[in-house]
Parts: sequence; C-alpha cells; structure tokens
Amino acid sequence: KVGHVKAIAVAVIGATVGALVALIYLLLKIKNNKKMLITSERPKDEEKKITNKQIIKKLLIYSIPFISFGITLSIYDYIDMTTIINALTKLGGNLEQTVEYSVVPDVKNYLLIFRKNGRTPNQFPRRNNLPRKQPL
Repeated sequence: KVGHVKAIAVAVIGATVGALVALIYLLLKIKNNKKMLITSERPKDEEKKITNKQIIKKLLIYSIPFISFGITLSIYDYIDMTTIINALTKLGGNLEQTVEYSVVPDVKNYLLIFRKNGRTPNQFPRRNNLPRKQPL
C-alpha cells in the first residue's frame, strides 16, 4: 500500500509542476502579445450566429467515439464472462462464489470461484482442431 501512496504523490507533484510551468508560459505569452490580444474589433457575423444547439450537436459528434468504445468494452466483458461460465458448466463446474475486490480505488474487480461437482463428460478432452472449429 505504501507503493501506491508514493506513486500517487509523485503523480500529483508532477501534475502540479506541469500546471505551474504551463501557467507561467501562458502569462509570458499574454504579456508579450498584449497588443494583438486586445482589439476593439467587433465579433464577425459568423461568430454571432453560433447557437447552443450547434454547440451541443458538435459536442455529441465528438463524444460518440468515446461512448461507443465504453459500450463495446462492457459488451466484450459480458460476452467473455458468459462464455467462460458456460464452458465451465459444461465441464461439470458450478459457480460457487463471487468475490468483489479492488486493486485501484473506485474500480471493482470480481473473482469467480467454481467448484467441480460433476464428472467431465466423455467427449472431453477433445481432439486437435475441434476446439477451434466447434468452441464450447
């Protein structure tokens, strides 16, 4: 647990130093380019016509890849877990217990504990290439 604390402390210090350097850089750029930044020009007609609806539409378009990736991961995990449980059940195992644990804070992990209750069917072990052609 001490290793996690040190790693988090180093990450926080690194992020803080990076933020301070970025702030100093931006302040120097603003100071050097003050004349270009302060203008009395009025906003262009194109800039005035941007509506909240257009902004929300753009945000949704940009967020679709992230949302679809998250959904895909959830579906993959569900299919993976279902396949494993079905295969172990066919081989004579039953799901006995599910243990929840966490390696990283706010991330739940599960350990599935199976008990071998029945005999392995006579059709197992299977001959070469059959698992690839006909998965459980």
